[in-house]
Amino acid sequence: MFLTILEITITIVSVVVGILSWRSKEKIRQRVLPTLTKKQAYNWLTLFTLLLWSLAIVMIVLFFYNSKRSFNQTVFVHGSESRQQIIDDVIGHVIIDLDNDRRRLLIGENGKTDFNEIPNKFKGKNVELSVDMPGYCLAIPDASTLS
Repeated sequence: MFLTILEITITIVSVVVGILSWRSKEKIRQRVLPTLTKKQAYNWLTLFTLLLWSLAIVMIVLFFYNSKRSFNQTVFVHGSESRQQIIDDVIGHVIIDLDNDRRRLLIGENGKTDFNEIPNKFKGKNVELSVDMPGYCLAIPDASTLS
């Protein structure tokens, strides 16, 4: 989350600075680069603006690349009679093992448990899933493929 905010901030700053430097290139040339000729100053400002735009494009690409590196998975806990048998009076946890990352979440309203930011490498793979709830167990222990 922090990396995403940082990427967005850097992208916005890069775009704003790039636009401002391009719009006020003559003032920058007169104040910052007075010893250079007009053409040399223009070349330096163009290079600087292109670098800022390149940084902004890289940050945008990284933002979209990172957003697809994980996914969310919802697990519904229900009674043994049918999927429509909602369990709402029992407190328990659903446990998922993702290699060395064990996640234990409280079962929410209507038997719903949301596991967020699961690494993409587990998509479509079988994982260890268990229920920690008195009197309940998994009806189909091998049915734990993430989608």
